[in-house]
Amino acid sequence: MIENKIWGTEILITNNQKILVANKPLSVQRHRIKSEKWRAISDKVYLTINDEFVILNKGEQIKIPNGTLHCLLFGVVIEEADAEDGTERVFDWERRDRDWVD
Repeated sequence: MIENKIWGTEILITNNQKILVANKPLSVQRHRIKSEKWRAISDKVYLTINDEFVILNKGEQIKIPNGTLHCLLFGVVIEEADAEDGTERVFDWERRDRDWVD
């Protein structure tokens, strides 16, 4: 399933795996239960983890433990999640057209 988002495109691969194509930053968010692993599939991926700016090169991956503030700024990643969980949006770039919690 392919879903267009305000920030880019989300492509569902399996129940716990999807491709995120970020042309604009996603919201700064965290999850109560769910942990994620992101693997870069574009040449460069720009993100924040807590208050650190991180650049991943193609093929590199990063684990995002539950409760960690994170934001995909730009690039393409494969996201693997270990659970389904609501998303707490801490900052959403003044996009007021969506709910704060999924």
